[in-house]
Amino acid sequence: MTLPAVQTTGDGAFFALSAVPMAVLDAERRVRSANSAWAALTGRRPADLAGLFLAQALPPEAVNHHPFEIMSADGAVRRLRLDLQPVGADALAMLVDMTSETVADGLLHDPDNIRDQLLRDATIGVWRYDPDTQIYHFSTNLDLGWGIAAATDLAALVSVQHREDAPLDAEVRETITRHGGQAEREIRCRHADGHWMHLNVRYRSGRRLPSGRFEMYGLSQDITPQARARDEARTAAQRLTLA
Repeated sequence: MTLPAVQTTGDGAFFALSAVPMAVLDAERRVRSANSAWAALTGRRPADLAGLFLAQALPPEAVNHHPFEIMSADGAVRRLRLDLQPVGADALAMLVDMTSETVADGLLHDPDNIRDQLLRDATIGVWRYDPDTQIYHFSTNLDLGWGIAAATDLAALVSVQHREDAPLDAEVRETITRHGGQAEREIRCRHADGHWMHLNVRYRSGRRLPSGRFEMYGLSQDITPQARARDEARTAAQRLTLA
């Protein structure tokens, strides 16, 4: 990913053009500098935010609610979470977009709405895994360009997983199919066009099979844009430390 140029204003350094709302705070949690994305949420200019306490620099909706909901310029409702990363005596504040995660959580707990929502959002796919046959049954909404759908054997799925993440997925699969329960992991999978997709995978145990093992089902959601924004914010925090 190509990172935006770093802008330095006063004693703060951050990615001024980042889509992630970010602000540099001093030890008293006053704003040293804020980027345009943060300013846009408050209807102010970045320069007008300097010197304000964090609570004053947040959108009004955030004062008593964490996470909080806010209406964006296009009329869509976004759900944001405030994250603080210490950088020496200062801190980097970020407003992380949780909108898609909230939608996914609602789908997982409200199965009656799954079909309609999946028709509107093709980046979410549901699946079921049979540990006795080692076969996954996927919806067609998240096929990664490989045509992964219907019955897919375990080896085929593992072949497109990132080598660092495949063991994480295997550990969850083994635990849940033997003991039941639920889990959540971020798993990278290679799309057919070659790029890596970040998937938020939510696992749950299902019925106990005659073999004694548990069937497993879950929901996989493409969070690649959010993952890239998160990684960009981490890079900004590291550069602040160096600065």
